Amino acid sequence: MKKSASLLVLLLMVSFVLVSLPQIGVVKAEGTIYIRADGAIEGTDKIQRDGDVYTFTDNVYNGPIFVEKDSIVIDGAGYTLQGGDGRGIVLSERNNVTVKNVKLEMEGGYGIYLVNASNCIVSENTVTGDAYNIKLWDSFNNTIEGNIITNAFRGILIYDSHDNSITGNIVTDSVVGIELHDSLNNVLRNNQMKDNSHSFSVRVYPTYNYANDVDDSNTVDGAPIYYWVGEENRAVPSDAGYVVLVNCTSITVQNLHLSKNGQGILLVSTTDSTITQNILTSPRSGRGIELVHSSNNSIIENSVQNFSTGIQLEESSYNIIAGNTVVYNDRGIRPLYSSKYNTISANNITGNDYGVDDGQEPSGDNVVSENIISENSYGISLRSSSNVVSGNTVTGNGNAGMMIDAGSNTITGNNVTDNGEGIYLGGSNNVLRNNRMENNGNNLNPSRGFPNDVDTSNTVEGKSVIYWVDQHSKTVPYDAGYVVLVNCENVTVEKLTLSYNGEGILLAYTTDSTITQNTLANMSKGIRFYGSSNNQIVGNNITNNSYGLYFSGGGFLSTYYPSPNNLIYHNNFVDNQEAVYDIAVYGSPWIETGPVVNIWDNGKEGNYWSNYNGTDNDGDGIGDSPHLLYENNQDRHPLMVPLIIPEFPLFAPMFLTFVVLAVTLSVYKRKLRNHNQREELI
Repeated sequence: MKKSASLLVLLLMVSFVLVSLPQIGVVKAEGTIYIRADGAIEGTDKIQRDGDVYTFTDNVYNGPIFVEKDSIVIDGAGYTLQGGDGRGIVLSERNNVTVKNVKLEMEGGYGIYLVNASNCIVSENTVTGDAYNIKLWDSFNNTIEGNIITNAFRGILIYDSHDNSITGNIVTDSVVGIELHDSLNNVLRNNQMKDNSHSFSVRVYPTYNYANDVDDSNTVDGAPIYYWVGEENRAVPSDAGYVVLVNCTSITVQNLHLSKNGQGILLVSTTDSTITQNILTSPRSGRGIELVHSSNNSIIENSVQNFSTGIQLEESSYNIIAGNTVVYNDRGIRPLYSSKYNTISANNITGNDYGVDDGQEPSGDNVVSENIISENSYGISLRSSSNVVSGNTVTGNGNAGMMIDAGSNTITGNNVTDNGEGIYLGGSNNVLRNNRMENNGNNLNPSRGFPNDVDTSNTVEGKSVIYWVDQHSKTVPYDAGYVVLVNCENVTVEKLTLSYNGEGILLAYTTDSTITQNTLANMSKGIRFYGSSNNQIVGNNITNNSYGLYFSGGGFLSTYYPSPNNLIYHNNFVDNQEAVYDIAVYGSPWIETGPVVNIWDNGKEGNYWSNYNGTDNDGDGIGDSPHLLYENNQDRHPLMVPLIIPEFPLFAPMFLTFVVLAVTLSVYKRKLRNHNQREELI
């Protein structure tokens, strides 16, 4: 009896499961749906066909719908389509298809997607989700009208498409409302964009197309868009929400407050216009003022903040950018793509990642003058040539005040203070005059391409820079604050006190020179070698530096120039983080050769090393074991106590000169007195 009852219960449970299975699949059973070229529907029973009209009869989950038939109408009838695989409704190479009354929900990808489609209508749909909610690509003569779009990545994107009509759409709460990307002759009317991060945007590249018909019935947060093509001698109305000038001349844009668009103001092929006293803000993306193929314009006294780029020029020349406040952008001012002969002057450029930056597409022949460039990560970063950088106050920039990573620039009369690095020189044939560098982590840093024209009018910590190229048989003046010897021979550097600079002495391709009786303290590098050999480093105090001696000779993927056969002895290496550093040992996986050999003693005595832990059992003042530095380099006779090396303060040469003059004068007076006494006796 119990066995029969148990069997009956089991049969009832199985029957319940079998009956329930079809119902479980009702909610989300669809996958990819096709409307085939022959009109057949595959993948759902929730779309009913009546001739060329396809009407939803229920919500359709887990699309997408791929349309393979022309000249049809897809009517969502207010039902929901849930996109799938990053697609909603795809019209690829379709003609005369209408999509209407669909509630489309997306999670990424493309909502209603027209690819090489023509004469199609997308109307009265509601599209939500973080996607390209309506996208046209290489499509023409289509109508996008009356749609409501929310929470999109791009609400409506017109990409490489022409002669389309975009009318009466509402786009809200999206990253970008409507964007035009390299598109031509599209007509936009009565579109409302509001509460988006960027309501309206025009994607920019020098070769793109821009001539579209966008009138002021289109609004961003209730303010009209002024998208002028071919206008002359006009002033943009004060109620503007976004401004585009294409092929315009003598336009004034003044006293506008613009925010939350792809650009605040865009000039394309526009000349002789004035952009002045506007306030432009953004949530740290887009561009404040952007010029493409535009020349002889004045960008004056604007406030531009929190953009990806504050002011950007692309193939735009002979413009004046002056008196602007450019703050808290990723890039402050950027002349790109052969933008030449522009003047960037008297601007306040503060708190940006890069203050003035010509990027990876350098321009050149621009003037950057009299600006206050402060508290950026990088103040001025140039990768182009023939620029003039003059009279700027460059202070408090975290990584570097100036990064001059190209040649043939003129850098003159700048005050460069309190930066992570003062002036970085990555090119050659630059001219530096009258630059004051103080309290930077590294005041002046020639990195490669060393031959530059840097005279003694440049100072570090109030002392002259000695930057000699191709000099022979000379002695560096005693008032030097930083010494660079490039391709020099038989030069003497002696009796200097060098401190609080990035490095004290740089030897680049220099030979047979002598560095002696100097104090090199409190720097990143005491002496840096780059392709320099057969020099003598004798009798120096090298103290409390990050690196006492630094052997470089190459960077990433560059040719390595070692520095062998230097004679180094009778120096005091005290409390340096690394007394000797060779990039071939520690820091260059791209350098295949091992470290070269230098000589660390004179055969009897070497150097004093504060980190030497050896013993002196015979009491002769020389360690019983060598001081090992790295492969093939050792001091065989390390000293147990520091040498007494006299320090020569800056006034010492003057004092010695005074003593010589005093003695000479005393001797002269004595001779004169004796001569007079002999004449009296006669």
